[in-house]
Amino acid sequence: MYNAYIFDKQYSMVELENLMSKLKERFRKEGNKYYHTKIVNEFLYYYYFSKLHTEEQIRKINYGSLLLEKKYFKICSEINSSFWKNDCSSFSADELNASIQIIPYKDNLLAISFITNYEAYQTLIDTLPYLKDYHYQNQTDKPKEVSSKEWKEREETWNEVFKKDDFLTHHGFNVSLFDVKTDLNFKFYNHEKPNYDWIFKELAQTYDDPNAPKDEKNYIHYTFSKQGEKWLNNKAEELKSRVSLLNTDEVYKLIFSKVSIELS
Repeated sequence: MYNAYIFDKQYSMVELENLMSKLKERFRKEGNKYYHTKIVNEFLYYYYFSKLHTEEQIRKINYGSLLLEKKYFKICSEINSSFWKNDCSSFSADELNASIQIIPYKDNLLAISFITNYEAYQTLIDTLPYLKDYHYQNQTDKPKEVSSKEWKEREETWNEVFKKDDFLTHHGFNVSLFDVKTDLNFKFYNHEKPNYDWIFKELAQTYDDPNAPKDEKNYIHYTFSKQGEKWLNNKAEELKSRVSLLNTDEVYKLIFSKVSIELS
């Protein structure tokens, strides 16, 4: 049983409601922060592509003509739309959906989290003071920090919970922590900080590594080698040094500048 937890004590329904309401707020904040950062990163990838490549190369990529026309708000709107349509290769808005199944069991409260995007939420869920890891797997050895007695106890507990059937929705109740249909917005309230390491590593891959093998099999192996990684990192740093890095306020002003908002 993956992503399983046990509450630190029994809670009344009123207490649970208060805990979950606060948790929902934190998920909304983290979900939107992650989402806005993704949009900003994607946008800046194209923005800096336009600063580093020729006009001919720019026209060949997504939003090339918009980049040349400096319609940056329109580009962000298109990126946002692609996340919603699930046609963006790097990320889909639906990945931010999250919920938790709470299962009363004897004198305990158990929980199972349903999180697709661990990058956005895992630190949050793992640091909650009232939830303790309570997972069990019979395919692997127990974690070192868990005693044999507790590991056996976890096995017996989860086997008992799912004794009648193993449909999670038949046990306890589900609390939605983040629903993209109601909790996500396209408003840049937070001025999220760009991830320039990711942006320029992605841009470095738009250049040819002179040391890379030409055949596909060896090329793939090379890209994961220390030599390939070193070239990529060095290229990323070189590209970063050739442009002016925008701070969060400058990014915001660029996206919402007067010339950008003329969408026609």
